[in-house]
Amino acid sequence: LSIARESGAAPVILLTKSDLCPETPDRLAEIRTIAPDLPVHAISALHNRAECLSTVSPYLLSGRTIALIGSSGVGKSTLLNTMVGSKLSIVSPKKQTTRQRILGIVTQGCAQIILVDTPGIFAPRRRLDRAMVAAAWSGAADADQVVVLVDAAQRTVDPDTRGILERLKAEQRPALLV
Repeated sequence: LSIARESGAAPVILLTKSDLCPETPDRLAEIRTIAPDLPVHAISALHNRAECLSTVSPYLLSGRTIALIGSSGVGKSTLLNTMVGSKLSIVSPKKQTTRQRILGIVTQGCAQIILVDTPGIFAPRRRLDRAMVAAAWSGAADADQVVVLVDAAQRTVDPDTRGILERLKAEQRPALLV
């Protein structure tokens, strides 16, 4: 959390895949003890669109373009599909399946939000890797708001996520950390 705050991000703790975790209430209580000043929510991005929308939408800027960024496999595509209510982006257990930016429009009442699903950001090794990471950063640069997704199952911040937060801090780009 200290890295997130130093980067200028506004942390919101969102535990996804709550349908797969029977200990969700215990995990929420544990996190609220560690970070009592932060909003903490548990959702299932696969099964309950209404819950997902009502939980995530208050933190998003209505009428704006919002880039979903993060390392590979953190759930950007799953969140986009759930929020939009349609399968726009491929979802797979295999990492790096999103290779280009994908746009989705979320409509709630009179308001619309454009979500941009981006490829995962990681240390590229090949030309295709570099193109995918460049597409992700381009999506972030073009957006009005950046939402950084982090795998809540990890106990520490992985090097890719640390690099994302450091770059956002260097660019003085505010972000929402989920």
